Amino acid sequence: MKFYTLLKIATNAATDDSIAVGAICFDGERLHTYISDTQKKIASKLLSSTDVDLNFILTQVYKKVTQINTSESDIDLFSGNKQKYSQPNFYNYLSRYSNGVLQFSDPNILATEIVDVDKLFKYLFKRDFDLSHTISGTAEHSFRRDIVERKLIQRVSEKVHTDYKFDKTIFDNLYFNYELDCIGKNGSLVGAKSYDFNKSYSTIDKDISHYFTLISSLSRRYKVDNKKNNFYLITEEPTKSDKKNKELFDTLVKNPIIKVLHPEESDLVAEKIEEKKATLFLD
Repeated sequence: MKFYTLLKIATNAATDDSIAVGAICFDGERLHTYISDTQKKIASKLLSSTDVDLNFILTQVYKKVTQINTSESDIDLFSGNKQKYSQPNFYNYLSRYSNGVLQFSDPNILATEIVDVDKLFKYLFKRDFDLSHTISGTAEHSFRRDIVERKLIQRVSEKVHTDYKFDKTIFDNLYFNYELDCIGKNGSLVGAKSYDFNKSYSTIDKDISHYFTLISSLSRRYKVDNKKNNFYLITEEPTKSDKKNKELFDTLVKNPIIKVLHPEESDLVAEKIEEKKATLFLD
């Protein structure tokens, strides 16, 4: 029987949030794995404040599948009968009882002939778990970084620097490390930072202050007039109950140094990058 199950990463145990990052498929004879680089990046962002090593987890999945496929025995040394891995019921069980970081969806039966496994994986993954629906859970106000990934990062990844990390040991005027979703240059600078306002006021105040410091530092380094730059903060307006956060947000909306956008408006940054014909420029 041919089937596949989606690999999911639990990003928030308290709210049952999870994101699909890949899949395991059984083609009737062998197991195959597929990991979406885009989804992996999003999951890494969501797990950035934890000690979870996502690369290690996914590497172990790949190694396990390889071990099962190459074993000449029907007995798997670590888990008993290796035939269980080719049975949908096993993944059905995992989908219900896996409570760690790595989780599984219910298995989906494949009635089609498998000619090209890689193409099939990408088709099924895109069809069943479009990027705009990959994060599930009960948190009504969770920041939708996946929208930014889909509307901005994927569109400009070959034009400008994306997910760029500024290292304070390399950039002389910085006393902190900082990451932007994208940064490009063609005369003036174009950059964007996606940010979740569902944090403490002190954390937001520090992070936003660092963003302004970074903008000033880059402007001086590359001798660009601040007024000619195009920097964006992609975020969602905090609830009225978060009074201090709301006041800070309202102040940012009026600040001429950056333009505040909702995640659904992320494509406006991509359009600006294309309009300015911004390119890579950092070493």
